Amino acid sequence: MKKNRIIFKCMEDLFDRGIPVDTVSVLENLRQSKLLEKIGGEETIIYLAQIVPTTANVMYYTQIIKEKALMRALINASSEIVDAVRTIGDAQEVLEYAEKKNFFPLQKLELQEHMICYQTLCTMYLFK
Repeated sequence: MKKNRIIFKCMEDLFDRGIPVDTVSVLENLRQSKLLEKIGGEETIIYLAQIVPTTANVMYYTQIIKEKALMRALINASSEIVDAVRTIGDAQEVLEYAEKKNFFPLQKLELQEHMICYQTLCTMYLFK
């Protein structure tokens, strides 16, 4: 993992100097420091740039998170309704139970989705 340390140190150095930390600047800094070949060459940096999420795609990631949150909410609600069917038995009573539980309040789901997205994005981008 020495390669990772070298790359991280290079990125930290660029950041400290106020230089954008991107593929080109990292490659150039490593080249000037005579460390590029030590970390595996340009291919290593290009590979990392391709697999690491960036803020450029944050809206796409947010949509994925929202969809997954909605799916989890639907799965949880479905599980509770199935449990109610097993324990209550009567269709009308199960329907009343589901209505009373208010399983699908859209405003609540949207608020929860936004909070999940916010927390996830903060974790990914702000608190590394």
